[in-house]
Amino acid sequence: MTPEDLFRCFVSARFSVLTLFVWSIIMTSPHPIIVVGAGPAGLWLSTLLARRGLAVVVVDPDPLAPWPNTYGIWSDALQHLELPVPAEATFKAAAIHLPGRDAQRLPRAYTRVDPRAFKTLLIDQLTAHGGTLHTGRASTASPGRDAHTAAWLTLESGESLAASALIDATGQGLLRQSGSAPTAPGYQSALGWLARFERDPLQGQPLTLMDFRPPPVDDARDIPTFLYGMHLGDDLYFVEETALVTRQPLTYDALEARLRARLAARHALPTRVLEVERCLIPMGTALPPPPRADQAPIIAFGAAAGFVHPATGYSLARSLREAAPLADLLQNALSAERPAHTTALQARALLWSARDRRARALYTLGQESVMAMDLDTIAHFFESFFLLPDEDWHAYMAATLTPAEVAALMWKLFGKSPNSLRLHLAREALRVAPTTLQKLLTPTRATVEGGAP
Repeated sequence: MTPEDLFRCFVSARFSVLTLFVWSIIMTSPHPIIVVGAGPAGLWLSTLLARRGLAVVVVDPDPLAPWPNTYGIWSDALQHLELPVPAEATFKAAAIHLPGRDAQRLPRAYTRVDPRAFKTLLIDQLTAHGGTLHTGRASTASPGRDAHTAAWLTLESGESLAASALIDATGQGLLRQSGSAPTAPGYQSALGWLARFERDPLQGQPLTLMDFRPPPVDDARDIPTFLYGMHLGDDLYFVEETALVTRQPLTYDALEARLRARLAARHALPTRVLEVERCLIPMGTALPPPPRADQAPIIAFGAAAGFVHPATGYSLARSLREAAPLADLLQNALSAERPAHTTALQARALLWSARDRRARALYTLGQESVMAMDLDTIAHFFESFFLLPDEDWHAYMAATLTPAEVAALMWKLFGKSPNSLRLHLAREALRVAPTTLQKLLTPTRATVEGGAP
């Protein structure tokens, strides 16, 4: 029996009977909130909704499946949350390696989330507070036909579920009204191994956040990738080759070849690969538009809502941070029996105020600049970036800055950069200036009562 099978059996045994009981109640009660997607963002939000006494159903094709990806997060992002996030490992600092430079130490704690323990915790909390899981693949959403039904969700099986609110937490926004996920201007791609080693592949660093020293492959300087790795105790390591953001994603075969070549050059190939992780993250996708009156009032959350940082690929921290305010908004809206479309517009204004949309336009400018960098340019960029005050780069990676603060940080970075990097940054800024200005000049006023300006 595989670890995945054991995980399914363990979780299933804990809630299968309770699920049947709760589902029988929900089907005879006012419509539940339906959350589509049982990833970290969807389950976290669902659990917080259930803890507020709201009926919640999580719909997913395989809700008990273990999460396939590694989730690393700056430890300070885990503070002041409603529930603890289980950690598999925590590191006091991270190392950065750039070609031709000494290793740089970032004195900021970093956590590798324990995905199995985290998912088990959320399912336990969800079901303990009356929520349930429903196996099915979402197909389409249509508007409700009465004041108590926000939307109908139709599954590929043909089953239809009525919802008092409908949340899209599918990652790529598969419930968008266009019927397909949006295209992305860039992608972060990665391939990693959880493996055992006889020789330390990280050369003495417990956590390597980015090692941009090139592996011995032909195109390593033109299309830079970096090693991300963690020592998890004894001979166990997680190592991953990552392309930060590129126009077209690198293939998994190309990433594996780079990872293998990099480790072979260190005489540190694994003795046994336990798990292989493949990750592809669309970067800089368009934000979901406000729902029209003739459409289902879908509320996007997590990566489906555009939470992926355009310049770093991070999204978990923002999902954890934004879930409680959204849960409070939905609780108040349902209690006050507000129209579903008004609630959806207020949710969008909460998650993406005009200020946040402007800041994102500037973050996207950073993404465009990085996508055009070769290895020498990206080394200059990160050398200058981590010379900024700690509070500046912390806030930039957390995406908590105002537009004025993002612009000020970019100006500081420009001032610390060598002339070759300044030329690159100026050229890219001019190239995307029309698009960036259009986003920055978006009207600022919220369109619904209670929306965030």
